Amino acid sequence: MIALVAFCALACSPTGPQELQILSKGGPLVSVAINGAQVASVPCNGGLVFRPGEDGVPPLPWDVKVVEQSTARVVLEQRIAELPRWLAIFRDSAGVSASPVLGPVVSCNVPL
Repeated sequence: MIALVAFCALACSPTGPQELQILSKGGPLVSVAINGAQVASVPCNGGLVFRPGEDGVPPLPWDVKVVEQSTARVVLEQRIAELPRWLAIFRDSAGVSASPVLGPVVSCNVPL
């Protein structure tokens, strides 16, 4: 129990871990860029977590850009200056929230 409290004191803020969680809810395959550098691809119903200073992720602020890979359509461009944040990718849109994104898994559109 003491170890858990000590870990959270180091890794958590009063509102949660200092990270950006990306979650696709039935969205298309997208590329995610932070400050102009592509950092990941997120498939339909996939998810990722980014933390400043880990795996080459720069410190805040981040200029985040999400692009649909099949059409090159920009789904989201937004500056993120504080964490935690949740980025949800849907079929036709994306958005950033200061609260967790809840809800069921959404089926993926599969081209015929």
